[in-house]
Amino acid sequence: MKKYLIRLTGINLIVIGLGAVLFGTVFKAYYNPIFPYILVFFFLFSLFTHYLHLKYGQNSFQSFSRTHMIVTLMRLFVYSTVVILYLVLNGEGVAGFVIFIGVLYILYAILESTALTRKFPR
Repeated sequence: MKKYLIRLTGINLIVIGLGAVLFGTVFKAYYNPIFPYILVFFFLFSLFTHYLHLKYGQNSFQSFSRTHMIVTLMRLFVYSTVVILYLVLNGEGVAGFVIFIGVLYILYAILESTALTRKFPR
């Protein structure tokens, strides 16, 4: 869990740095003040889901598979709910928001997949 936390923090720092550069220059029109809060949400939720994987997926491959499917479904449901709530409550800047969520989802999915592959090798 400690290695995952370090990697997750590193990814967050990279995203913050790239975001500051890109949203300060090229994509200035697409910046949304909610982005830092979304980044913190992704960080905390990724820690939580990784914890669930580690806690409930260690017994057997069947346990890991079941846990992984449940956690993935929960993650998709929560992220979709966040996007839908944003769309309902604030209809401005939708394109930038959805792209930002999509990029974060892909980054965090890659990070978690590699961490789980290292933790639970075949």
